[in-house]
Amino acid sequence: MGTDIYFMFQSREANGWEDIPCELNGYNSARDRVLFAWLALGGGNKIGSYSIAPLAAPRGFPPDFAIVDKVWHPIKDIHVLPERNRGFFQKRDMRTLMGDVDFSYHLAFEVLKAAPPKARCVMSLPIDAYRRWGGRGVPEGASMERGDWGEHTAYAGQHYASPGEIDEATRVVVFEVEYDFAGEIAWFRELLEQLSEAHGEVRFVFGFA
Repeated sequence: MGTDIYFMFQSREANGWEDIPCELNGYNSARDRVLFAWLALGGGNKIGSYSIAPLAAPRGFPPDFAIVDKVWHPIKDIHVLPERNRGFFQKRDMRTLMGDVDFSYHLAFEVLKAAPPKARCVMSLPIDAYRRWGGRGVPEGASMERGDWGEHTAYAGQHYASPGEIDEATRVVVFEVEYDFAGEIAWFRELLEQLSEAHGEVRFVFGFA
């Protein structure tokens, strides 16, 4: 089981906030740990390889965001939802699920002005590549590893070692490095820029389940 996210994008109009069509509205099954962590959840990786600080802890729905029965958002037009997600709303009542925990929201400009997330990550390189690496930046070809790799049975007998434990049998070196996740969230920032250009002031409201 993983965490899923439920979105609704809105633009500010003369009579208040209105839902706007977007391919992420409604249920989104793409489990993006980096994005989820940055938006509200923190952490970013349940196996402990990195820990991302959230833009803000979950702060609930906006006071003026329409909600019925605690978790359902009424919609006026089915076309605000992507066609593939129209099965995840109650047609009779014209409402879409907003998840069941960790509800929150951000204005688009808040996200766009924020620095992309960075975190200390546990990574590995074959020992020859590690010896060629100068210790600066993220080395090309590095793989992300579990934070608990030293105790995990999957690594037993595989000749992994930390920099201070390298010996003649070492095949792979595991180390920590600061990683910039700008590339991983670039698509989301680009989407917010596009929506802002098209609609002006934009916010997105979300929850998890």
